[in-house]
Amino acid sequence: MQGKHTSLLMTEVKPNKVTWGALLSCVNTTEEFDIAELANRKLPNGEGLKRLRNIYRWFNHHEKAMEISKILDRPDFTNHTAGTSEVTKYLYLTFA
Repeated sequence: MQGKHTSLLMTEVKPNKVTWGALLSCVNTTEEFDIAELANRKLPNGEGLKRLRNIYRWFNHHEKAMEISKILDRPDFTNHTAGTSEVTKYLYLTFA
């Protein structure tokens, strides 16, 4: 997934500074790979994934939101890194 898609957005967003605006910008321009990258940035307690799930809910993508919820609800999801590979795999398969 990395290297296939780059955009100016990725250079403007700093780690730990992912904003609703940046994520919504990705959704509005259908830059799904940017969404995956932003969601996997080092935000505490899976915040990036929670924001991504909420955006999917906002845009009525209930199935995608439910898949992310399942990962966030796992007992081993204690921080940002747990479950990240599953989300990345899910997003890649969804948008490939």
